[in-house]
Amino acid sequence: MKKRRLLSLLLAICMVMSLVPTIAYAEDGNPSAAQTADFTTGDNGAAALALLNAAKTGTEESTWDSTTKVLTLKGVNFTTAAITAVKLPADSTVLLTEGTENIIASVNEGAGESCSYGIYAQGNLTVEGDGLLTATGGTAKGRHTHSCGIYAYEGNITVSGGAVNAIGGTTDNGSYGDSYGIFAGYDVIISDGTVYAAGGTADSDSYGIFAGYNVTITGGTVTAMGGKTEQTIAYSCGIFADVERVNGELVGGTVTIENSKVIATGGETVMSRGIQAYNTVTISQGADVTATGSTAEKYSTGIQADWDSVTIADSKVIATSNTASLGSNGIFTNGQVTITGSADVTATGGNAEKISSGIYVDLTKEGAGLTVSGGSLLAQASAEAESCAALRAEPDLTGYAAYYWRTDAQGSYTEGNFVWNDDPYDTYVEITDTPTYTNTYTITLDAGGGTVTTTSMTTGTDGKLTEALPTPTRDGYTFDGWFTAAEGGEKVTTDTVFNGNTTIYAHWTAISTYPPIIEDTEGGTVTVSPEYPTAGSKVTITATPDEGYEVDQVIVTDQNGKPVAVTENGDGTYSFIQPVGKATVKVVFKDATVVAFVDVPADEYYYNAVQWAVKNGITCGTSDTTFSPDTPCTRAQVVTFLWRAAGCPSPQSRELRFRDVAKGSYYETAVLWAVETGITQGTSATTFSPEETCGRAQIVTFLWRSQDKPAAGTANPFTDVPEDSYYTEAVLWAVGNGITVGTSATTFGPDEDCTRAQIVTFLYRCLNQ
Repeated sequence: MKKRRLLSLLLAICMVMSLVPTIAYAEDGNPSAAQTADFTTGDNGAAALALLNAAKTGTEESTWDSTTKVLTLKGVNFTTAAITAVKLPADSTVLLTEGTENIIASVNEGAGESCSYGIYAQGNLTVEGDGLLTATGGTAKGRHTHSCGIYAYEGNITVSGGAVNAIGGTTDNGSYGDSYGIFAGYDVIISDGTVYAAGGTADSDSYGIFAGYNVTITGGTVTAMGGKTEQTIAYSCGIFADVERVNGELVGGTVTIENSKVIATGGETVMSRGIQAYNTVTISQGADVTATGSTAEKYSTGIQADWDSVTIADSKVIATSNTASLGSNGIFTNGQVTITGSADVTATGGNAEKISSGIYVDLTKEGAGLTVSGGSLLAQASAEAESCAALRAEPDLTGYAAYYWRTDAQGSYTEGNFVWNDDPYDTYVEITDTPTYTNTYTITLDAGGGTVTTTSMTTGTDGKLTEALPTPTRDGYTFDGWFTAAEGGEKVTTDTVFNGNTTIYAHWTAISTYPPIIEDTEGGTVTVSPEYPTAGSKVTITATPDEGYEVDQVIVTDQNGKPVAVTENGDGTYSFIQPVGKATVKVVFKDATVVAFVDVPADEYYYNAVQWAVKNGITCGTSDTTFSPDTPCTRAQVVTFLWRAAGCPSPQSRELRFRDVAKGSYYETAVLWAVETGITQGTSATTFSPEETCGRAQIVTFLWRSQDKPAAGTANPFTDVPEDSYYTEAVLWAVGNGITVGTSATTFGPDEDCTRAQIVTFLYRCLNQ
């Protein structure tokens, strides 16, 4: 009750602070005007909805029905520096559209005294749908403040679908600052969906899920985590159900979990609990619950019911506590603990200076006790504690039709007539209707160089293996069986009786194998399987080309060099039948980007130049299969080749002075560019002679000018290249740089026609070096 009055004061402070003007985040996350999307104002939520849609992450806009109070989220990332991100009226519903991700976050840094909320509801709040919601509180500062992911002070919070993440932020005020993932003034009800609720680091208390009255989980998957706390009197709890006295009667204080998976963890603090209810904790109908108290200064508890009972029926429960100074208990109650049906319960007390218990029942309270009438119970306590007890209450086992028990994990079971020891207490107690014996042994399988799918097996209580032994594999060997020694020993069968943990060994007999010889290759990698084939076996070749390559030929020869038939399998692999003796595998990869022209042999001097020119779009073939390397080139073709090699630059002027260069012709732009850059000036002031065959002197001059007329640097050996001709420097430069040679040792042939093969070769040598 003290906590509820404290929360009332806390709420009043926070509601006053929520009236403080704020400024909001823009879509890019930078603060521009941290505003609250407040759906409780007089404009029927229009301004609030506009804020959310300004932060939408998809193409669809979210909607708000002020009549039904349904906020349909269709993908938003609304992050604000305001202390409250979204404020909703009582009885509101948040509908999460399937396939959307929605972030509602206050990143308030706690200026002044203020609480912080991701979503604040004035009353009942329901979250449903199939989308994702992440609601985050910011930093809360000031005395009696808190930070909360989803908050409904005067109502219930119901989750019936979707994936909901509710995260409380840090409280930083020096005293009495709490952090909650989910906080409901009345009940928290979860019937479906996936819920993650986490409290942040807090000065005072931190809770994953906090309910003023009851927590009810009837479906879905729930993870609830309390955060670390800093004060000397502080709690951290995964799931907490508070209680209030109304008209003289206690109301609330129950945690009910059915047909769901729940993980509840308290954080590091003074008192840490996985699940805590002031009245009852009931877990039933196939629930799977893990409740953990973390390291605590005073008390750590997995599940705690302060005033009433813990009931576990037909469910799996693991309740674990950790190191604490005063008490560390798996399950603690001042009332009754009942385990029934097909329950499977493990309760473990951790290290403690004073008390460690698996199940602690305060027997000084009227009606307190422990009843086990079905399923199994394993309770353990740490022997390091001053007082340690697996069970701190004698269990009533009269409801068992038949049961077995033991007080040593390695001991044998006793049927019926359980003897409870309270001086000293047993630190290990196991009670079950289906005993699991420990006189079984682990048999480790050593494959002796081979491969086996199962590396260990277990015997039954008779010392025999309960399953057939597996058959290992090893390339080049036949399997002889499993034996009790690496060499020699006795053969092992399912009738062999073992008297302890044992290693058994595979024995092998080598067979003749012929690992293929794989010739080194360029353009890809080659593997074979099996690596050690026997004669007559099928060998699969996997040839993996490098990028830009493809398989051209797969050749297999026997040890005498004779061809072996190869089959293409259609899935990128090839196969052959292993002959007697080693086979040689050769895979030839070819360049997948090579253009194949029938008139461009691979051994011609111009082969690489043609490939380069075609790949770079400088020219193409004269047909799909021919290049016509010996065909002369015109002046129009030559300047076009040069222009394309230069990257097809745009000339600054479109003024054309040559009357024999047609507008729109393929070479118009190239001619304009060539004249503008000084590569050529035409055959007269008004003619270019585009169809005139280009001679050797002209092409080397064009190239020389395109390279800014570099110095020749060599003597003139050619009798047909006059010292004062326009092409002298160009010829000497081209010969000196290996772009071309003369037609003989003393002649250049300046007026001879230049063919397509020669021109692309000149370009290739000039531009691709």
